[in-house]
Amino acid sequence: RLVAKGVRVLGDSAANTHVPAHGSARVNWIVTAQDAGSAELIFSATAGDLKDSVQLAPAFAGGPDQSVPILRFVANETTATAGEVSETGRKVEVVSVPKRFDTGQGTLDVEIDTSLVQILTNSLQRLDEWPYEDNELVASRLLAGVALDRDPTLLSRHVQRLQSTQLADGGWGWFAGATDSHDIVTAHVLLALSQARAKRYGVDENSFKRAIEYVSKRLTLVDASSRTNLANRQTILNFALARAGAGNSGRLGTLFEVRASLSTYARALLAMSLARVNPGDARISTLLADINRAVIVSASGASWHENSPDTYAFDSDTRSTAIVIEAMTQLDPKNVLAVNAVRWLLIARSGKGWETPQETAWAVTALTDWRSATGDANPDYEWRVTLNNTSLMNGTAAAHDAPLRSQIGISNLLQGTGNELAFERGIGIGTLYYTARLNSILPADEAKALNRGIIVARKYELADCEPKPGAPCASINEARVGQNVRVRLTVVAPNSLYFVRLIDPLPSGAESIDPLLVPIHDSAVAALNGWCGCSFEHTQLRDSETIAEAGYLPAGTNQVTYLLRPGFVGTYKVMPARVAQTYFPESFGRSDGMLFRVLP
Repeated sequence: RLVAKGVRVLGDSAANTHVPAHGSARVNWIVTAQDAGSAELIFSATAGDLKDSVQLAPAFAGGPDQSVPILRFVANETTATAGEVSETGRKVEVVSVPKRFDTGQGTLDVEIDTSLVQILTNSLQRLDEWPYEDNELVASRLLAGVALDRDPTLLSRHVQRLQSTQLADGGWGWFAGATDSHDIVTAHVLLALSQARAKRYGVDENSFKRAIEYVSKRLTLVDASSRTNLANRQTILNFALARAGAGNSGRLGTLFEVRASLSTYARALLAMSLARVNPGDARISTLLADINRAVIVSASGASWHENSPDTYAFDSDTRSTAIVIEAMTQLDPKNVLAVNAVRWLLIARSGKGWETPQETAWAVTALTDWRSATGDANPDYEWRVTLNNTSLMNGTAAAHDAPLRSQIGISNLLQGTGNELAFERGIGIGTLYYTARLNSILPADEAKALNRGIIVARKYELADCEPKPGAPCASINEARVGQNVRVRLTVVAPNSLYFVRLIDPLPSGAESIDPLLVPIHDSAVAALNGWCGCSFEHTQLRDSETIAEAGYLPAGTNQVTYLLRPGFVGTYKVMPARVAQTYFPESFGRSDGMLFRVLP
């Protein structure tokens, strides 16, 4: 018998079947999902005087959550704004709901922080919740955790995790299991280990020494003719060595001579490196003056935007701004641009933190140091939030207030006109920080394939079909239970990309059966520009999706395949496949969603 919440059982909830001695039998129920986030299922069996049952239910009394998630066939679109009220007064944000969204679903989420303490703590939580593990993420967690003096046991665990994935040459690849070291990933790990070592979090000296040796061997000379990305890369390596106590004044001097070739974030790193190796160096002032001249001032604050983002080195405008704030806090704490840069950085948040682990790690580090330098840790003021002149939240600020949240259904917002969301701060000390996110729902059958810098297409075909030049396998939208299906994912990159993640949701009840994604050499595809079937070198097979990752994706058409096996009869809505640059999530693409039918 099946007793269910969250889904409706079609037909009889009880079934009779024969189970042979020492054998098994399968019982199927057809259900339809209801408007719930997860399903609670209780299966029970009775045979004479024998009874047993198993329950798949939400977490209870600290236990694990064993409920079955209900995934909607929708495309979620989130728009957000964030800001601060640092003086007595009122600030207004206008929220409009597009008519094309389903106003029966979705929410307006408002979050208030009365000091930087909770913003930074929430950002650590964002890193903890990041769904995809790799060495850069662990190093970012370690950097941010050390900056905020997080639980020593947890930080020591991050150190051990990094040391366990160090390769024989002393470096690290992007993900655990990588066979080749990546110089910028290694520099980032070395920086994190240096900070952890300074706080005595159990860094192994031999591992630390090998990391320094690896980075040192990647140093090369640069001159005025060097490309910006090469000069930036050398600056990052030298910065990591300087923080590790192995900086070289001569190499830093060479980089200073070619500073015109450096991005703004690299000049900030160079200034901090010089200060570490040669405190009081006169060249630091020159670098800071260059940074001041490159600032972009707008209504949202001060920021630094690179002319050509250095994707190989995790670069983004948010990360560059955070690195500049860190440099100013250390080297020029009275710089009037710093306050406006902090304001811009806070507005750049997405949800609990920033868009990527790199941005979050650097932002947490910079804001922690800035908070210590400015004393924004003891707020005392009254505040209030209203929506269309109706009170949502109010209170009196205190240093360790937990963030306060209010959620309003989109159906409760005014349609066709703006909604006035106001934040008010009374007389006193401190800054009121706020975030507002409009989480809208768009039916997936209306969310067609999208190209925002990368194209991805998905095709299902029978696994026993052998494609030939000029005669590809036919596309299918149905198969029988247990019949192997080949999923062919084609990714077209207009330019070479770094740190790309491809996510392909599975039909419900299906499972991936290959231990690895299998590159397929299809000569018809190979004729296309830049075809490569080996670029996605790391995979994760999950219950609901297959994930492929590439540290480097060459320009052109890249294709990978894997096999799935349908397990249950039914008609299933399959969510679109999605591909994105991990550190530039605005560069992404998605395929069409689809219906897939599984026959007996």
